[in-house]
Amino acid sequence: MIHPLHTLFHPKSIAVIGASEVPGKAAERRTRSLIQGGYEGQIYLINPKRDRLFDRKAYPSVLDIGNAIDLAMIVIAPKFIPQAVADSVKMGAKGIVIITAGLGETGEDGKKIEAEVLKIADEGGAKIIGPNCSGLFSGSARMNLLGIPPIKKGPLAIIAQSGNIIDSLTHYAEMRGMGLSAIISVGNAIGVKFHEYIEYLSQDDDTKVIMMYMEGINEGSQLVQVARRVSTKKPIIILKVGRSKAGMRAAASHTGSLAADDAIVNAAFKQAGIIRVSNVDEMFDVATCFANLPLPKGKNVAILSEGGGDNSVAADNAEVQGLEVPVLPS
Repeated sequence: MIHPLHTLFHPKSIAVIGASEVPGKAAERRTRSLIQGGYEGQIYLINPKRDRLFDRKAYPSVLDIGNAIDLAMIVIAPKFIPQAVADSVKMGAKGIVIITAGLGETGEDGKKIEAEVLKIADEGGAKIIGPNCSGLFSGSARMNLLGIPPIKKGPLAIIAQSGNIIDSLTHYAEMRGMGLSAIISVGNAIGVKFHEYIEYLSQDDDTKVIMMYMEGINEGSQLVQVARRVSTKKPIIILKVGRSKAGMRAAASHTGSLAADDAIVNAAFKQAGIIRVSNVDEMFDVATCFANLPLPKGKNVAILSEGGGDNSVAADNAEVQGLEVPVLPS
């Protein structure tokens, strides 16, 4: 059975609403990365002020395309977003990626726009990614809506509430020669939720390890339920911020997320088989290990080192993390 999110990662056509050629603009970077990334489907560039963009025909409205679309990416001012979503739904869009920031994370006016957008999308059967997000990447579809240089296809997937965390992880991947199967910038996550992405990636043959950066958890029980099932087959590694008061304030101002009690988060993650890490470096190291090594069958580990001190440090850390270092037979 095809997963409901499949079309978002394998669209046959994409409309870029707010497409631009102005260097450095969010719309220009993402339009360019989509075109240069090798995406083979139909690309429709929408800009009422231009007849052509990137040597391609441009349309004043998505309604003027004349063909149905699978996915729309919206990079326009907040007040115009509801109409753009409504037009995209009319043209058959199953997925809508909203890059624009300045919505729910800024206050009540932005939350009202988000509620209107979500209502329109739900009634039209479309999935919303974002708003306030960096975009989407699918290795198998060669679709790069992130506005960053070409990305090598590989076994690691990223789900993140932060564009700069995605930038860091893609940089590490390039430096270490690792590839990525999917990158999802969830932003304010008013539509598709974390557990839905995990569920989709669990069925994705290209994904071996799932990395996540979270600022808030709004669907705790569903996340735990899905992660418990998926983590036995594919490791889930999460960097969850909001451990401190300062971190909670930062998360709230960034994506409008409310951070949960950290002790509860730890207990829930442990119950679900989720591996929690403290920083981006640790997350990528752990993900790389899981991608290149088979999943262990138990808790027993052997430590090999050239010095006694290193052995002692490793042994302490192993037991702290719940592993066992048995005495080997002589």
